[in-house]
Amino acid sequence: MNAPLPRSELVQAYLTRLSQDVDSETRLWLAPSQEVVGRFMRCQLASVFQPIIDLETQDRIAREAFVRSYQQAETGLSPWSLFALAANDEDLVALDRLCRAVHALNHFAGPHAEEPLFVNVHGRLLAAVTVDHGRAFRRVLDVLDISPRKVVIETPETSTDDLALLGFVLANYRLNGFRVSVTLTQAEQIEPLLARVRPDYIKLDARRIRDAQSAAWVVQHAEQQGARVILQRLETQAQFELAQASGVRLVQGNWVGRASGPNGTADRAELSLAV
Repeated sequence: MNAPLPRSELVQAYLTRLSQDVDSETRLWLAPSQEVVGRFMRCQLASVFQPIIDLETQDRIAREAFVRSYQQAETGLSPWSLFALAANDEDLVALDRLCRAVHALNHFAGPHAEEPLFVNVHGRLLAAVTVDHGRAFRRVLDVLDISPRKVVIETPETSTDDLALLGFVLANYRLNGFRVSVTLTQAEQIEPLLARVRPDYIKLDARRIRDAQSAAWVVQHAEQQGARVILQRLETQAQFELAQASGVRLVQGNWVGRASGPNGTADRAELSLAV
């Protein structure tokens, strides 16, 4: 029996095959830096990754991917402006899937491939795709022999505005083998959320949590349903102390780890521009 191909060779084989049947506006290729980049319209798309840290063990438990766009050597459009180029649902779906493919190819061919990967989906995608969310992304992972359990699909804050739709979308992603994460804008959303959906992770924005008691209340309810809470956008000592006081174990933000490229290169854009 032949030995399986190394992941890097699987990535190269995938890119070679993809280049033969994907139109020139959305193609993928391997840059001289050995990082996978994509193209949407006139922008090149690249990945940066930010660690998610366990405060108790100080270990990195996962990485979250963010898209960066460039035009030659200069920083390109912000992600918000980039997604605004997708004027219709078809273009939006293509761009969103392209971003996730770039992230997966960069992450799982690199030195941190054994760590879970968090990837975002754009809010408009939730309604634009009517059935079988995650199937197209699952096909990419299958080619690379990557279990979808290694990927956490993260929905945006706005997804909690329609819990019925969110529940349907998360069920789709789970049917395709993915784990799921939701983001709350305020602690008071935790009870109605958990009454409708059962995410694997719940994210809180450190800038919006009023006090440790609010965060601790979310942690308590989440743990009762088997979900883990991540305090994200951790930028200050005060926010770090809030995490410790509230019992939040998982944190993410520049205070504990900055975003960097697949090979450890510095991020050329502020993380506040990330999607």
